[in-house]
Amino acid sequence: MKKILAFLVTFIAFGMVAGAVHADSNIYRLYNPNTGEHFYTSSSVEKSGLLNVGWIYEGIGWVAPSAGSPVYRLYNPHAMGGDHYYTTSAGERDVLMRAGWHYDGVFWRSGGKVSVYVAYNPNAQSGAHNFTTNASEQQSLLNVGWKFPAVAWQAVKLGSANGGVQMRPQTGDYWNYPSELNAYPNINQYPGINIVVNKATQRLYIKSNNRVLYTMYCSTANPALGATPSGSYAVQAEHGATLVENGYAVAKTYTSWYQHGIYLFHSVVFNPNGTVDIAQAEQLGKTPQSHGCVRLTIPDARWIYQTIPVGTPVTIQ
Repeated sequence: MKKILAFLVTFIAFGMVAGAVHADSNIYRLYNPNTGEHFYTSSSVEKSGLLNVGWIYEGIGWVAPSAGSPVYRLYNPHAMGGDHYYTTSAGERDVLMRAGWHYDGVFWRSGGKVSVYVAYNPNAQSGAHNFTTNASEQQSLLNVGWKFPAVAWQAVKLGSANGGVQMRPQTGDYWNYPSELNAYPNINQYPGINIVVNKATQRLYIKSNNRVLYTMYCSTANPALGATPSGSYAVQAEHGATLVENGYAVAKTYTSWYQHGIYLFHSVVFNPNGTVDIAQAEQLGKTPQSHGCVRLTIPDARWIYQTIPVGTPVTIQ
C-alpha cells in the first residue's frame, strides 16, 4: 500500500501527468484490490506505473473529448488508503481543497452524448465514489446501498470497460453472480475456444484464439497453502455438480483441468453447515486463497461445468 501511495504522490508532486488535453482521450480504469478504489486517468504512463505496483487494469472506461468543461481530480490523503475524487465543479474543487484535499489538476474534459454516472458508498473511505458509463453497473451499486446517483459529466464514446468488458463490482455477495454484467458468450459461434488463468491479476479469461470473450474473477493458490501449477493443460472428463470433501459439500460445480480430479475449476468454498465461507469469498478476484484449484463465482463455475467441452486448452500463467 505504501508503495502504491508513494507512486501517486510522486506523479502529483512533479506534475508529470496533468496538462492540456489536445485530442480525444482514452480514460483508463484501474482497480486497487487492497483498498477497493477505482482510479481513472488519461495518462498511459500513470496507468503503467500503477500496474507495476499491483493495481488491476479493467480497460478503457470512456473516451473524453478534446474540448469541453474541465474535469478536476483531487486526492484525499486523510482517508484510510487514500482516495480520489473527480468533479466538473470549480466550487466543489475549492471546498475540498480548503478541507485538506490535494488538487491534482485537469486530466480530461466533459462533452458529448454519453453519460458518465457517479454513485457514493457511505461505508467506504478509499474508493468512496464509482464512475461508469454502464447503467447496469450503476444500478447494481444502488441495489447494494450506494447513494446519491447522478450524471457526473459527459463523454464522446464508450470504452472497453463499459462497452466491452463490463465487470460486476466486487461488492455485496458478488460471488453469487456472473463476474461480468454482459451475458456469457455462445462458444459455438467462435473458433479456438480456450481458457487462460492469470495468477497475477486473479482473472480467468474465456478466449476465442487470442480474443477475450469473457472475464471471470478467480482465486488461485495461496502460496502458504499450495500452488496452482503454471503451464498448458486441457479440460478433463472429471466434473460434477457438487465437490465433496471430508464428508460435506465444500463447493458447487467443479471441472478438472489437471491430474484428473486434483486440480479443478470450482465455485467459492462452503462451510460444513452449507453456507458460503464469506471471508474467503470476499477475496475472490482480489487475492489468492485456494490450495491449488481455481475458485470462481458460483454461476461462473456452473457455466464452465455445463458449457466447456473436454479437451478445451487451459493455460495457467
